[in-house]
Amino acid sequence: MIKLYNIGITNKCNLNCFYCFPEVKTNKQESKAMPAKHYQEKILEAKKNGYDIIHFSNGESALSPYLLELVEFSRIQKLTPSIITNGVLLSDFGYLQKLVKAGLKKIEFTFNCYDKVINEKIVRVADVTKQQLKALKNIGEFNINLTIFTVINSLNYDYLPNHINYLVNNFKFNQIMLLYVIGREGWLHVIPKHSLAEKYIINSLKILKKSKIKFFIGNIPYCFLKEKEFYKNTLEFNGEAPCPVPDIQTIKHDNCVKCKLNFKCRGINLPYYKKYGINEIKDRYFAVN
Repeated sequence: MIKLYNIGITNKCNLNCFYCFPEVKTNKQESKAMPAKHYQEKILEAKKNGYDIIHFSNGESALSPYLLELVEFSRIQKLTPSIITNGVLLSDFGYLQKLVKAGLKKIEFTFNCYDKVINEKIVRVADVTKQQLKALKNIGEFNINLTIFTVINSLNYDYLPNHINYLVNNFKFNQIMLLYVIGREGWLHVIPKHSLAEKYIINSLKILKKSKIKFFIGNIPYCFLKEKEFYKNTLEFNGEAPCPVPDIQTIKHDNCVKCKLNFKCRGINLPYYKKYGINEIKDRYFAVN
């Protein structure tokens, strides 16, 4: 089993996505000043404890002044360096080339809509879509394991099939993850109703299945995916944790006890329940045989 060790190397970001968690700092706030040695010690600790992948994250990893150095340090320790990014800075081919030369092997790339207008409403920064698309093209020039993250939200859910089609037809990537936005009390407007988004999600997953690209989806009850049994491709089903804030509680309908997947499904997130209620999943359970 491959073990991933996550290291937050900056809390700054050059985007301001409207669904982002408040604890993930925006570009208006300064990153904590920690020396490179602090992160090197964490990498050595990870190696000692049998980890395989060092994943640099938190804010926009490429904004860290130490990223190149830490990627190389991880490679020297015979660990696999990985980053999460919005790709804006990777539109600079030369910088990406330096990262690859240093040893970068994996990229998790957050990109929410191929449509410039919608994408920039989501990230709340103008004129970045072109840079993100250029970065995706740049990454395709290297032997990089690329995962594209798309966060399903109230602005992009009905664009999903076209978004997926565009990605499949224009870029090389290894897998895609569709994560339904979690939301908190103050941001319930960013959460689309599951039943409203369902057909767009299903159509997107059909495209991915046909293209034979590996895909996962997270933060949506299995019963909204049952028609084509796409629940087997949920992160929860595979034992992974798509939600970075475990303190967000979930709730289930009384009928959920009749569902054969009840023991695995997380149910509905509490902020979602407070907006839409529970009846949406009343008669959608997988009957116990």
